[in-house]
Amino acid sequence: MSTASTTTAISHISVVTVQVKDQDAALQFYTERLGFEKRSDAPMGEGMRWLTVAPAGAATEVVLARGFGDGGAPLGKNTGLVLETDDIDAAHRELSGRGVHFTKQPSKEDFGGWAEFVDGDGNGFGLHSNQTGR
Repeated sequence: MSTASTTTAISHISVVTVQVKDQDAALQFYTERLGFEKRSDAPMGEGMRWLTVAPAGAATEVVLARGFGDGGAPLGKNTGLVLETDDIDAAHRELSGRGVHFTKQPSKEDFGGWAEFVDGDGNGFGLHSNQTGR
């Protein structure tokens, strides 16, 4: 257990970055296949834009980044991001039906339900639920 004190200076994680090849194609994937909502889409200088998406009601947004910054995992690799669901099997059925490609089918583990999928650029994500195998 940590002995460090907590702070009120930082309230939450605001954004995480996912590198993409084509922001319009990525926007279509995240909104139409994952069911996220577009939160912002603004110019950011020559040839760049600030494009964010998130699950409805979520505090943290995903920046779909092309051509700026070194943030996020390299294009086509595991992002390290884990998305949460109430029912791993129902989420798998729904997302598969929308064309999401799963690289690991749902399983019930001691730490909960688990599956893995990729976006259109091959960026990997975990999908977790609190449903354990016990």
